[in-house]
Amino acid sequence: MMGQAKEHYKSYKAGKHWVYASITVIALGLGLTGITTAQADVIPVADPTTTEVAKDQPDQPEVKDDVKPEATKDDDQAGKLADADKLQHPSETPGPVQDVKPDEQPGQAPHQSVEKSDVVSDVKEQDKATHDEQPTSQKLKSSRMMGPNALVKEAPSIVGKNADEWMPDKATQGWVIAAVKQAEHNQFLTIDASNLYQYVSAPLFLSYQKTDVNTFGEIHDLTGLQYFTKLTAFEWAYNVPTNGLIDMSFAPDLETYMLIGSDFSGTVKINMQMSPETFMSTYLGQNTKLTQLDLTDTGLTGSVDGFAAYQDLTQLRVSDNQLTGDLSSLTQLPNLTQLFVDGNQLTGKLPAPANWTNLAQVNVQNNQLSGDLPDFTGFTGSFWADDNHFSTGTYSTQSVFYQTVGGKTYTLTPTKTSFDPITDVVNGVQDATGQMDPDNTFALSRFGNGWTIVSGTPTADVKGSTFDAWAQTQQDDSSLFTVSADPDNALGFKLTANGDVPDGTYSIYVYSSKYGAGHTYLGYVTFNIVNGQDPVDPVTPVDPTPGITTGTVTVVNVDENGNVISQHVETGTVGDSYTVTAPKLDGYELTSPSSVTGIYTTAGSTVTFTYKTSDQDGDSAAIGEPGAKPETGHGVITNDGNADKVVKHGGQTAKAQTGHVATLASHENSAVSQQAIQTTLPQTDEASSTSWLVAGMAVLVATIGLAGFRNKRHN
Repeated sequence: MMGQAKEHYKSYKAGKHWVYASITVIALGLGLTGITTAQADVIPVADPTTTEVAKDQPDQPEVKDDVKPEATKDDDQAGKLADADKLQHPSETPGPVQDVKPDEQPGQAPHQSVEKSDVVSDVKEQDKATHDEQPTSQKLKSSRMMGPNALVKEAPSIVGKNADEWMPDKATQGWVIAAVKQAEHNQFLTIDASNLYQYVSAPLFLSYQKTDVNTFGEIHDLTGLQYFTKLTAFEWAYNVPTNGLIDMSFAPDLETYMLIGSDFSGTVKINMQMSPETFMSTYLGQNTKLTQLDLTDTGLTGSVDGFAAYQDLTQLRVSDNQLTGDLSSLTQLPNLTQLFVDGNQLTGKLPAPANWTNLAQVNVQNNQLSGDLPDFTGFTGSFWADDNHFSTGTYSTQSVFYQTVGGKTYTLTPTKTSFDPITDVVNGVQDATGQMDPDNTFALSRFGNGWTIVSGTPTADVKGSTFDAWAQTQQDDSSLFTVSADPDNALGFKLTANGDVPDGTYSIYVYSSKYGAGHTYLGYVTFNIVNGQDPVDPVTPVDPTPGITTGTVTVVNVDENGNVISQHVETGTVGDSYTVTAPKLDGYELTSPSSVTGIYTTAGSTVTFTYKTSDQDGDSAAIGEPGAKPETGHGVITNDGNADKVVKHGGQTAKAQTGHVATLASHENSAVSQQAIQTTLPQTDEASSTSWLVAGMAVLVATIGLAGFRNKRHN
């Protein structure tokens, strides 16, 4: 007979009992040749970390013995499949869920490459036998992405599959193939979509620049990268793919991550609009082995605290973002050798370089950092700090250029016309020991057009290296001040006002003079000028008679502009009345009432007389002007019984001041002025009454004479 039916039994474990299933295999005779070929089907290998067996199916079989495949002629091909299978089922970290399927080719016997721990079936090989496939249940997880589509973090096996199925973007395929050849150090390898799956174990270094668009095309989708779990570096300097960035958690050994957000042409722009903490947790949450992180110009906002958890970082570059806050959290990264945070809005003080023992390069340019620099003792690396608000510099091997420093407000008065714009504003330059160099001084420099002092208020965006250009568009006020040494502060210099200086904001340009062309500090100092008045110092009266309370009257003589001409003090017993008469002053004419009367009080009083210069109205006297004016002020005191002694204190004429001072006014001036006018001017009512009396007497005499004349005539 040509064929013979044989019955075989395969055992499964179910609970504590063995059940038997009958498998019928029809063996076909091959004629007289007597040659038979046994082919073993392959049961899919399940990853024990990701495969789930449905527990609600009691008849689900569980196999126990190892698979021992039959040896074949093509051992090399089996080895390749084994490598791919192991990579897709890593035992150390979670990876994509993948089913290993044989790569069958015509004329070859199928092969299976597995490890003992992955065995899921017991196969007894017999002549002319085949195996049923064991079905499995798989669970897929999606990876986090920024974009409309999500890459699959765990996916079915790709062994034997064309890359068009699991990496649909042709540009991505070309990019990865080039990286594989570089990793294998063989540019002549024949790799295409049909066999790319065989190289997923390569330790890839992926770098995509703008110029790579011409080589591979523009990449829109990074799907498929998650299978390359040995990825060590990812560098991307182009626009974000249409389908977004990929979560790199599939590559636990990733050490370098670079995302450059722009280029000089302006055609590349990445704007993540998220904080560092959000970015890191979204795309690099499991990649704690990172040593190099570059997120330059990617639109990051907020504080830098999100980087503090990555303790292995040696290089951190986050230039040209919108980062705010201070840098204190970065002191938790002890292995840093490079720190680039330039081009942000960081504030506060700079941490000491001693926090990073291996630090070689620090770039904090173009921020809002302020205050004195920390101790740089022992630091031999490179430090760039231009365009901030630092108030100190460092020794000659470093540069702290173009600092914009807010100065103070200075009040100018007739007696105080000088100030030092450097004192307590710019505090010096550190020497090589980290101490302030006592021999260094600051000098006044010139702006690009030769001006030394300009007036105008700079806006918030005017700072650092742009300040000079702004200053050249302002008002030149160099002639308003004279520069001289400051005897009280050898570090700085004095500015003395030449006459009247208007209120306003002024700016100067200073540099550290000791180091000549190798300036270690260049700064723009902005300060404010306010014109004020010299205060009238209060006079403490001397009590001439112990036991008697003394009051004072301060007599102040001013011109029509309020400038003090002279002043003196008169004293008397509290409760007594006083009368103060305006003194006669050479070259001045009195324009206010000539005398004031009041009562001495314990609080004291102030009387002000106002004058004008004589040459303003010629030599003519004003109507109603008092005739007698004593040379010096004096007081006439009426004793009303409260004191036994009258005290007179003559005033002394002081030198007239040219500035503005406070005009002191008495609340008694108005009433006393009226009283003085009534006392000194001719009494119009009295003159009128006398005239009427004389006229009445004349009429009376004329009447009596006329009556006598008529009487005489009648008689």
